[in-house]
Amino acid sequence: MPDFSKPASQLLFSVPILVIPTTMLDASGAMAQSRATVEIAAAAAISTVENSAGDKTFVPVVDEDERLAADRSVAIATVPALVPEATSSEPTIDDRLGTDESSADAVAVEPTVEASTAIAADRLPQYATTAAALAPTRTESVANGPILIAETSELETAAEAESTTSEIRSARPATDKLGRQQHWSFSAELLYLERTIEDVDTAVDVDTRAVFGTDALEFDLDAGARFTLGYHIDPTNSIEVSYFGLHEWNDSVTFTSSPFEPNTPENLNAAFKLQPFVDDNPDPEDFNQALSQDIDYSTDLDNFELNYRRQLIRGGASDNFQLAFVAGFRYLNLNENFDLVSDDGVGEDKGTYEIDTDNDLFGLQIGGDATFQISRHFGLGLRARAGLLFNSASQRSKLVNFNTVGGSGIGQDVFRGDGSRTDFSSLVELGIFAHVDINSNVSIRAGYNFLNLGNIATAPGQFADSPNFPDSLSGLNRTSVSFSGPSIGITARF
Repeated sequence: MPDFSKPASQLLFSVPILVIPTTMLDASGAMAQSRATVEIAAAAAISTVENSAGDKTFVPVVDEDERLAADRSVAIATVPALVPEATSSEPTIDDRLGTDESSADAVAVEPTVEASTAIAADRLPQYATTAAALAPTRTESVANGPILIAETSELETAAEAESTTSEIRSARPATDKLGRQQHWSFSAELLYLERTIEDVDTAVDVDTRAVFGTDALEFDLDAGARFTLGYHIDPTNSIEVSYFGLHEWNDSVTFTSSPFEPNTPENLNAAFKLQPFVDDNPDPEDFNQALSQDIDYSTDLDNFELNYRRQLIRGGASDNFQLAFVAGFRYLNLNENFDLVSDDGVGEDKGTYEIDTDNDLFGLQIGGDATFQISRHFGLGLRARAGLLFNSASQRSKLVNFNTVGGSGIGQDVFRGDGSRTDFSSLVELGIFAHVDINSNVSIRAGYNFLNLGNIATAPGQFADSPNFPDSLSGLNRTSVSFSGPSIGITARF
């Protein structure tokens, strides 16, 4: 409110709009009512100064320190004459309003004013903002002249800032309600993975010296699934249970002997036959000079996780970026089976070699997820996991050779071997994904995934390196395997 204890020449306005009703006379002496609206966008003391022409204008009285500290000068605009100049015989505004000289502090305007001034103070944005909120941004002419409304660059700056803020807020991720209005999330994905195969030689053509093995096999993309259920305790903390698997890779190939001579077509030997005998073991004739050998390789993978997730970056000025720390327990099971069937062309019986391996990995893992919200409905993200897990690995091998029993007669030899060991296996998992948020409850997500497991017992890796059975069927060899492929799915929050 204005301080009316001060004289009109030092009136301090505490509100951004001053409305001055003024009664003015036209040329014939008739009275006309006019209303001039002046918006003052800064709190400043006002004094009245009379120039040489007799006109009066309003000038702000600014403290010297304030003037030096101001980053802009105060703009003074003069409004065209609102009314014709009154004659000296015309009554003053005090006469018409019935006020005395003491009331001049309330209204400091006389009808003989030919021009009045509105002050637009654009160096105090808080007052400019108040004026913009109270007054229209466009003006129209009135009977006695235009209405001047002070506009400042700070108004535009404030509008731009508000627009930028709105854009930032509009980029808030759809997960913004998790832990508040929503406490559960569930995602289901189709997970396509291919995996690497250890290169192992299994057969040699003794005539062409061609080598055959698992490099002729491929584990292409196989469809599986990934499911994740999360309970969000609050916006920062949550617990997740996840499973992926149902993958079953399988491939097979047949190697055929290339006859060097018409009468000697059986030239295919098992790779372990290249090694000499050490003991008096019978010769596995079914794997020697064979017509053909078939190999069949299959494997499957299952993964379970129980993780604690803590949101490290979320909200405030970083609405469009989220970073979460993840730690928990993980279990993986990798089973493999490798079969070799050798046909030497003698009788209907064929030699068989079977290898089964099993890997049970369990332990703790840590990692993180980072998401960048590009727009309100689209974002990109990265995920990473790493762990050093216990791996209880084992293998079982069985070789059956027909035609000999101790080197004579008709029958079969059966050799068995196995091996097991518990050791550490490394785990590294990486993923990149993009998501489209349909609304705050549903999102569609697609990405690419990579998983590497170290120190794994693969079935081909246990292939005998010599015909000295059963010793060559025992033991446990290890290597690393990798899985990779795309995924696509849907996430619901409720």
